[in-house]
Amino acid sequence: MLPVFPSGLVTLLHTPRGARECDVLVVEDDPILRRSVAQTLEDEGYRVVGARDGVDALRVLGRCSPWLILLDIWLPRMNGPEFVSELRDRGADVKIVVMTAAQHARRWATALGADAILAKPFESFELVDLVAQQRPS
Repeated sequence: MLPVFPSGLVTLLHTPRGARECDVLVVEDDPILRRSVAQTLEDEGYRVVGARDGVDALRVLGRCSPWLILLDIWLPRMNGPEFVSELRDRGADVKIVVMTAAQHARRWATALGADAILAKPFESFELVDLVAQQRPS
């Protein structure tokens, strides 16, 4: 399992005003998991931003352009499928990895056009390996 970090440890989970470079956007409504994923990837040298749902993720994408989105399916306000639909309507070309514990994850990920699936719960090394596989050459 990913380590749990105290609230506030990860400081790069918001996007400051103005443009910003980022590698990975983590869209996850569980703040502990979002922080843990971000911290794990930051420790590997990735620039990570986070969003709690699809609405916040679209705002973040207005300020940075990640090459990878780690996306939960069940989110408040705008869920994963709604977010992906909006993302594609805007013409975004970004890799998407679905993070979910849902039984029908593979079917949903395929329907969304996701590049990969990360089944919850997952280990830190699984996350790091999958992100490295998705990294542009």
